Amino acid sequence: MAIAANAVIAAGGGLAVARNGRIEALLPLPLSGLVSDAPLAETANAFRAVREAIDAIVDWNPPYLVFKACFGATLACNAGPHQTDRGIADVAAGLVLETPVLGEVV
Repeated sequence: MAIAANAVIAAGGGLAVARNGRIEALLPLPLSGLVSDAPLAETANAFRAVREAIDAIVDWNPPYLVFKACFGATLACNAGPHQTDRGIADVAAGLVLETPVLGEVV
C-alpha cells in the first residue's frame, strides 16, 4: 500500500495499483489530484490498466460508480461540507470552517 501511495503522491494525485512490491498500473491525475492533463486516449488507457490490474489481484465486480464516488462525490464544489487543502469547505454557506467541530457536545 505504501508503494501505491507514494506513486500517487509522486504523480500529484490519481490511482495506483501495487502488487508484489511494484506498481502494476498508475493513472496520474495531477490537476488538483483529480484531473488528468494528458490526452484523452492516454488517460483512458491508464484507467483501463488500473481496472485490469485490480481485476488481476482480486475478483470483484464493482459498478463504475465506485470510481466516481472515490473522486466526484468528494469534490469541494459539491453540496455539503468537504475536506479541502484549506480545511473543511461548506459550499452552501460559502465558507471554510475554522474547526471540524460543528457544535458543542454537552
